[in-house]
Amino acid sequence: MALLRLPKTTAKLGLFLSLLLAPAIAPAEEGAVAGAAGTEAAAGAESAGAPAPVLTPALLEVIVNGQAADEPAEFLRDRGGRVYLSAAFLRAWRIRAPAAGAIRIDGERYYPASALPALRLDIAEEAQSLTIVADPGAFESQSDVLDGADTMAMSAPSAGFYVNYDVFADHYRGETNANGAFEAGVFTGAGAGRMSFVASAGGDRTRVTRLETNWTIDRPQSMTSIRIGDGISAAGPGAAPLRFAGIQYARNFAVQPGYITMPLPSVGGSAAVPSVADVYVNSALQGERQLTPGPFELRNVPVPSGGGTVQLVVRDLLGREIVTQQAYYASAELLRRGLHDFSYEIGFLREGFGRRSNQYGEFFASTSHRYGISDHLTAEAVAQASKTTQMAGVALNAIPFDLAQVGGSVAISHSRHEMGFRGAASIQRASHGLSFGVQADYTSAHYAAVGFPADKPPPRYTVQAFADMPFRRGGVGINFLYRSLRGDEDETLAGVFGSWQIGPSAAIQVYARRSIIGTPQTSFGAHLSLALGGRRSASLSVDREHGRNAAYLSYQDDPPPGPGSGFRVMARLGEDQVVDAAYVRNLQSASLTAQATYVRGAPGLRLSASGAVGWIEGHAFASRSLGESFAAVRLDGHPGVHVYAENQPVGVTDKHGFLMVPGLRPFDRNTIRVDEGDLPLDVSLAVGEITIRPFARAGTSVRFSARRERGVLMHVRLEDGSDLPAGARLRVEGAAQTYVAVSGGEVYVPDLRGRAAMEASWGGERCTFAVLVPEDDDLQPRLDNLVCRAGGTYAAR
Repeated sequence: MALLRLPKTTAKLGLFLSLLLAPAIAPAEEGAVAGAAGTEAAAGAESAGAPAPVLTPALLEVIVNGQAADEPAEFLRDRGGRVYLSAAFLRAWRIRAPAAGAIRIDGERYYPASALPALRLDIAEEAQSLTIVADPGAFESQSDVLDGADTMAMSAPSAGFYVNYDVFADHYRGETNANGAFEAGVFTGAGAGRMSFVASAGGDRTRVTRLETNWTIDRPQSMTSIRIGDGISAAGPGAAPLRFAGIQYARNFAVQPGYITMPLPSVGGSAAVPSVADVYVNSALQGERQLTPGPFELRNVPVPSGGGTVQLVVRDLLGREIVTQQAYYASAELLRRGLHDFSYEIGFLREGFGRRSNQYGEFFASTSHRYGISDHLTAEAVAQASKTTQMAGVALNAIPFDLAQVGGSVAISHSRHEMGFRGAASIQRASHGLSFGVQADYTSAHYAAVGFPADKPPPRYTVQAFADMPFRRGGVGINFLYRSLRGDEDETLAGVFGSWQIGPSAAIQVYARRSIIGTPQTSFGAHLSLALGGRRSASLSVDREHGRNAAYLSYQDDPPPGPGSGFRVMARLGEDQVVDAAYVRNLQSASLTAQATYVRGAPGLRLSASGAVGWIEGHAFASRSLGESFAAVRLDGHPGVHVYAENQPVGVTDKHGFLMVPGLRPFDRNTIRVDEGDLPLDVSLAVGEITIRPFARAGTSVRFSARRERGVLMHVRLEDGSDLPAGARLRVEGAAQTYVAVSGGEVYVPDLRGRAAMEASWGGERCTFAVLVPEDDDLQPRLDNLVCRAGGTYAAR
């Protein structure tokens, strides 16, 4: 049977009549409109053969749990005054729609109030308003992220190249030596390449050793990276990182610095009325959210690693509070549910790194994976294979009952026609009280992984343990290490340490350790550090090791991040007396250091320089060492302008308005600002601050658009000789921008050139006048004796 359908014109007419005649056609008493069983029966009459109800539109003001809607909403009412709510209305207020009982009018579903038992409806006929009181369970659950990734689009890298250098020459006991570390790089929109090497000269010998050469393609959207050339493989249960030359494809969470990988706790509850939720972690406020009525969940509560408590305080508009508290345990070693970390490598093992430039070993392939099975369980697997060695390992890390982290791993290997085995287990708990951890592993004699030395058997057992407890102004802790070696003496090391904060600017650390490797030895010492304000600090240390006593005293005033100078002095007293002093000078183009020492009765001198040279966007540059990422600031034609990165001064623009900004954080937000006060008065910037998100090992061009303005100061009189009234508004013919006259009839109009027609208006009055701005070098010309005439011409002549 067809449902009742009202034509749109009829529906609109009915809506209009309902607004005029609502009191007459709604005989139900105020407040008695919900829960009538006959309505639901009528709504479902379609399937039973009964006639559909006759419904009339009604436009009503709405209040839900004390919260008023911005606009009236449309409802349907039958002859008995019973109300039907549209699906659109339910969605707008996040009210759960019933599973059945809907009727369809003009393509929209409507539900009788009786089908929503969690709602209590009251209609004020004279006010034409509908008040709804809803149970919290009537609403759809709302969810919000308390701490999520706040990312912006990557800034496109420019094209260019650079060479970072750190060179020094020293003279001691009649010998002079020179050494240096270098990194050459090229960057484009298709990736970044780099080659690093070290060089030394002295004693009739010159040597250059290549370290790494590779090309890297970072892909922030997929959080992956591709590296071609020299690299380091991922580790895993039973496997160690390997230096190799080949291809690596891996997950790289570092390209999204705000991305959360570790499982974070969630808190939730239910709000009957609009409320505010405050979330505290270990008694510190971490976030606040506005809540609409209904159940809610706040995900990704930012917590530190370890155990603690999360407290949720829900406060309604009347100030009533509901407080709940839950314990948590979080670990950065676990992955969120469904998150997959992986790495694939294939290539040749690197041998003699740092000593030989191009020595490679056997071919190998490896892969490692980590997967968050749940927020409390992460699985890990690794496999490596070469011609002589193959291994595979698996591991599980879990947080049972939010108490501690436990883990276990097993690995097997095959090499030299022998099978090997390794097993490990661990437990650790970090908290604001007692923290502790124990890790133990067993390795068989024939266990081997790719890259392990074949002539050195692995330790039989290794046991590590630690415990520490914080106090109000410090803490104490102990650590322990035992290794059972094959073919050598066992090793045992135990230590105790403590630290205390002495006032706001002083701290002391003490330690004692006992090592047993054949002959027992005991060492102990203390260290006092002082923060003296600004970049100044001092320290005093005393220790006893290997039967020798020594004391160290130092003072330093570090150089600023940008141009500036600093120095440090240090003295060591004991059997080996040492006095050392260094002066550091940061220029825009380099960092220079001069260091003098006196060791064992002989003086020494070292001079060093570090920095970078390169080319970007057709501009050659010299800078301090560029770091992981850098930017080229362009303020063409404006020299001597101070530039700031993250509100730290980094330098001033050169004669071309150019400056390199080193040391930026790759893949993260970096804010670069120029001091507009250094610009001429007639120059303005579209923006004085730009935020970029640069790639690693690449330069980004940051161009500030400067525009010259020539303001005109005008003195305007009326025809009777009086000054133009203060507050009068003036505008240039054809422009929307207005300017306000001040006392004395003076008006300032920026960037006005040539001939212009002006109009002034105030209090219903209006007049016009023409101006001619002279073409000269005056940055702010003054125009006097301008007469504004009522009904005057509006064209400049």
